[in-house]
Amino acid sequence: MITGEKKLRENLGELYGAVNQYSGRPTQSQIENTIVLQKKLDEAGAQFRSIATSEVPALNTALQDKQLEPLKATSREEWDKKQQ
Repeated sequence: MITGEKKLRENLGELYGAVNQYSGRPTQSQIENTIVLQKKLDEAGAQFRSIATSEVPALNTALQDKQLEPLKATSREEWDKKQQ
């Protein structure tokens, strides 16, 4: 569904593109935007960790009861290895 709401990845991509296209130093507003986006990224990470620790174990129990593979978060190292 298209809501018109920008997602974090879109905001990060736009900021990266704007900074990357210009050969000068980042503007003050771009620097401030970086701080705002870092805060949002930290909040998203905290939300993920909360879900992973509170909801996933119960879901894994239900999956195992049905003889299905439990969910497992991929580590950064595992993800990097798959990208090669």
